[in-house]
Amino acid sequence: MQEKIAKSRFKRVCVFCGSSTGKKDCYREAALELGQELVSRRVDLVYGGGSIGLMGLVSQEVHRGGGHVLGIIPKTLMSKEITGETVGEVRPVADMHQRKAEMARHSDCFIALPGGYGTLEELFEVTAWAQLGIHDKPVGLLNVDGYYNNLLSFIDKAVDDGFIKPSQRKIIVSASNARELFQELEEYVPMHDGVVAQAKWEAEQLERNAFCRLILLVNYSRRHQIRSFRLFFFFIVSSDFIGTKFYFFSFFLLFNFVSTFNLERRRFHGLTQYSNKKEKIKGEVFLWTFFINLN
Repeated sequence: MQEKIAKSRFKRVCVFCGSSTGKKDCYREAALELGQELVSRRVDLVYGGGSIGLMGLVSQEVHRGGGHVLGIIPKTLMSKEITGETVGEVRPVADMHQRKAEMARHSDCFIALPGGYGTLEELFEVTAWAQLGIHDKPVGLLNVDGYYNNLLSFIDKAVDDGFIKPSQRKIIVSASNARELFQELEEYVPMHDGVVAQAKWEAEQLERNAFCRLILLVNYSRRHQIRSFRLFFFFIVSSDFIGTKFYFFSFFLLFNFVSTFNLERRRFHGLTQYSNKKEKIKGEVFLWTFFINLN
């Protein structure tokens, strides 16, 4: 009788693990078991690319089972002599920072197999993001043969000494095998306190404020015939965060083309009445004053 395939609420899981297989056979077996569990639950894999160490074992097992594998790797590490050949889809990125951001963006939860400094750094970064309310994705430790026992004891010590809140201790879940860990991850409920909720609310407010500025800029420019390349400059210097600047960059390029085309068309037909230079200067001074006050 064919075993019933377990369903998962996750579509993609990011796996952090070592570029070495370790000295014990149980680490390699755990990596293969995790790959098989992903396939059985029809969950795709996101990982750091390459085919060496435990990350190679997991990716190859998922790929053999018909699952989708996304390997995100910095261009400087794409040499086969360094990381081996990545199976599945390969997405090159500029550096390690972008690699982690892309891995997190494409994943619904995170699992850490045994690994070294790199694995620990990736694990704690996504844990800190959850603590700050940047994401609600669960973080799991595959505690093979007690590999992470001392780390979990350290976290408990940090809670006891007041450096980590008891509610934030629950961000990381752990189990000794892949099936039990998936069960813990499936049942995970995000834990938020007042500080986290406030931080998330403030981030949403920044997004809304930036969008409102965009609308005001467009409306004001239409009334006062201020060219869009100047609008883009005003928006850049008044934005609160770098993401918003690039998010609207393509919009302003399009807006500049359309507005310039319309302006030239109206000029050709003799329908444009230009404001004098003094009025344009007043408009630009108003924009500067307005956005300085907003900031």
